[in-house]
Amino acid sequence: MGVVGPIGLVGGTNVFGTGLWALNFLLYASSLGITSVVLHMTDNSNLSAWLPIPMYEQQLTSIVVVNGKIVNSSQDHKDGMAVQLQLQPSTAGRTVYLSYLRNSGAESTENTTWNGISFEQNRDGTPLQVSDDEHTVQVDANSMANLCYETQKL
Repeated sequence: MGVVGPIGLVGGTNVFGTGLWALNFLLYASSLGITSVVLHMTDNSNLSAWLPIPMYEQQLTSIVVVNGKIVNSSQDHKDGMAVQLQLQPSTAGRTVYLSYLRNSGAESTENTTWNGISFEQNRDGTPLQVSDDEHTVQVDANSMANLCYETQKL
């Protein structure tokens, strides 16, 4: 998803915000019923495509929530967000597991983690667990899940 073509721009397209922009575009395209999107890159690109891999042997239901508030790593105060989800009645009393894609700011080029895993710390793209925090929410008796995300300076 090039925002500066054809090969991107160091410090402009290889930043966390551009990755979120691409994710937002793909989620929006999916919501419109678009079933495939071609990602193009070159061998000398400042952009990175990713390859989906199967993570579980069972079908999972997922909900994606994107915090679209723009912040930079230099900001001391970063607004959090609260989301209330009305789920299916069968989910009442169950535990919802949350996964986070995190970075300190839109202009950041390093220290991105997915669910406490870094793919850059080892410098070879292999995963490294950098946080063991488990994030869960209990679904209440009315099948409501209340998600509160407090942004912190990383």
